[in-house]
Amino acid sequence: MRSVILLLATVLPLANLAAAASSPDKMLDPQWELWKKTHKKEYNGKMEEVSRRVVWEKNLRYINIHNLEFSLGRHTFELAMNHLGDLTSEECGSCWAFSSVGAL
Repeated sequence: MRSVILLLATVLPLANLAAAASSPDKMLDPQWELWKKTHKKEYNGKMEEVSRRVVWEKNLRYINIHNLEFSLGRHTFELAMNHLGDLTSEECGSCWAFSSVGAL
């Protein structure tokens, strides 16, 4: 248990540091390209692609941290990247409203 706490104490601050970065992480280039190909994503110019990539990386970090916490028993479900990975939570707000109404 102590080693898990030590791991979290190391990983979480690094994740916060990475989240502050506004430029894409080159190490994630292959994963980004695969995700774009899988979900048939195309952008209008380099600026839009970079801004979407930054959002995607932020969402990926959130998913990875959540799933680490899941493995420690802090959550009852896991998360995964999907076709909405390049959108902010504000842009997906209407999706939640429609899915909630549909469930009623």
